Amino acid sequence: MNNIPEYNPSLAREIEIVDIIIVLFIIGLSIFSLLNYQDIKQGITQSVQTYGFISLFLITAFLEFIPQFLNPIVVVWAGILSGLHASFVIFVAIIASSFGSIMGFGIGRKYGFKYVCILFKRETFENVINFWIKYGKAFVFISALTPVPYIPIVFGALKMSWRDFLVYGLIPRMFNFIIFGYAFYYGFWNLL
Repeated sequence: MNNIPEYNPSLAREIEIVDIIIVLFIIGLSIFSLLNYQDIKQGITQSVQTYGFISLFLITAFLEFIPQFLNPIVVVWAGILSGLHASFVIFVAIIASSFGSIMGFGIGRKYGFKYVCILFKRETFENVINFWIKYGKAFVFISALTPVPYIPIVFGALKMSWRDFLVYGLIPRMFNFIIFGYAFYYGFWNLL
């Protein structure tokens, strides 16, 4: 692992702090939303009806582009909960996810490890590299299909081919949205 370039520790620390703040905000917002479900549902429905699919697209694309631990399926669930048609929500999420993933993958391929190393601690990055060495395309497939963090920018930096990224990354990611979106719609939604 000696050939892995160094990253900027101060920038990596700043990114880590921002990630922690975002996660804490989302957790707090989730608790607040559970306590005030009816009021929030009405407000979200109104907001989503006003900004709806544009906000769904932008948030999903952003979450796929920037490496983080929040799965964009949460945005799909929010869209379904707000009363939007489930199939259209899933369709928009698939398009947005593909857009964000392709942008991240392209940046990773173009700028390689220089950019990627500032996003992760060295140990985390080495773990990703080791998973890549050990499991290769299966690692991409599993991360695309499951809630495991999906990081197209790293797959690009590892110089995965565009064809392999399409087959093992984008297509399984589409199925991720279909499976978890409809499972939520037909399972959890009917219990409310």
